[in-house]
Amino acid sequence: MLWNLSAFERRTALIAAQGTMTYGDLCAAAERIAAPLRERTLVFLLARNSPAAIAGYVGFLQHGIVPVMVDAALDTELLMALRTAYRPSYVWIPAERVAEFGAAREVLHWEEYVL
Repeated sequence: MLWNLSAFERRTALIAAQGTMTYGDLCAAAERIAAPLRERTLVFLLARNSPAAIAGYVGFLQHGIVPVMVDAALDTELLMALRTAYRPSYVWIPAERVAEFGAAREVLHWEEYVL
């Protein structure tokens, strides 16, 4: 483990418009998001300032998964060029951008993000 966040499980980790998230909640979400993936897997994380994006990032790092953080608002053409160049095994993306990835299989849907 990179961080021992569970030592602070009852303390507030994130404050968002929809409420707060404790470190315990963050660890549980991060574990759920990272669980289907193997260590050293490359994942594009289309990041925005949200608990789901942060939980994905924490989960990936905690499990030795390599996240490439990309702005969630990145132009589709540039995103597809990066996808072609880097060939990530997975993408952790806002649900509204799933259609851009064609026939990709959904592994997990949590909050507003899809793996």
